[in-house]
Amino acid sequence: MMSSLSSGFPEPQLEDGKLTNEYLRRLCRSKGGYMTEDLNDKLYLQHKGITKIENLEKFVNVKVIWLDGNAIHVLENLGSLEHIVCLYLHQNCIEEIKGIFHCKDLHTLNISQNFIESIPAELGLSCYKLQTLDLSNNRLGTMESIKALEYCRQLSILDLSNNNLFKDIENDDVYSETIDNFLTILKGLSELRLLRLQGNHLVKKIPSYRKTVISTLSSLNYLDEMPVFEEEKRTAKAWKEGGVEAEREERKRIANEKKEKEKRNFEAFEKLIQKARERREDSTGESSSKGVSNNDEVENSTNTESLFDVE
Repeated sequence: MMSSLSSGFPEPQLEDGKLTNEYLRRLCRSKGGYMTEDLNDKLYLQHKGITKIENLEKFVNVKVIWLDGNAIHVLENLGSLEHIVCLYLHQNCIEEIKGIFHCKDLHTLNISQNFIESIPAELGLSCYKLQTLDLSNNRLGTMESIKALEYCRQLSILDLSNNNLFKDIENDDVYSETIDNFLTILKGLSELRLLRLQGNHLVKKIPSYRKTVISTLSSLNYLDEMPVFEEEKRTAKAWKEGGVEAEREERKRIANEKKEKEKRNFEAFEKLIQKARERREDSTGESSSKGVSNNDEVENSTNTESLFDVE
């Protein structure tokens, strides 16, 4: 709405969910863009009722596309858009990730709230710059469905929340082995900083879930909806290596370190106060000396003037 007002052109209405060349040109103009397709670097196509991706061939320099909130079933007709950096496809009806592996600069992919059942190996192998991947609220369930994450080496943000991960595994031994393999794959993502797994069956099945994940993935700064601070990393690591007793001892060490730090800070503050007092006393002493010296000068001057008066 704001872009339409600022451009001075009304936003066109999409008929029958079909993208036409004329509609796309007029839409770009209404959003403050250009009617010449290859001059645009953004496409705002969210919540338009689009059923099929088409007629985007001339938008060769587009870097960001919003296609969320539509009725798209197939990822197609994006072949000429090689410079896409951010692609937003959430809230559609997509069942398979394909048709985007030529996007070598792809940095962010949001394909949450769709019907994705597996992650293809080509996603990591071809889109090797991918750093943010949101696959929440899909249909990922088996180890095979997410195994290709091992190829997404640059991932720093990964959202797998609200899927069906490992829900159908009933044997405890098999489940334990599957979890170990899953965490091994995630551990290989050395750049991973944020991970969301809540809403999956595995969260309830993994003993001491948060401690287990944090102690395994040392690079994490955020797990689910809570940040991971250095203290939690230390206690989780201690727990993994020596159990509850080791965790308790680590907590004591952390508490003692805090006390020592507070003590050092207090002593440093006391020293600052003492130095300030000394500087103030020195300044007061100098002022007093100058005052006495000035009084002597005044007195001598007065005596000299008296002598001249006598003469």
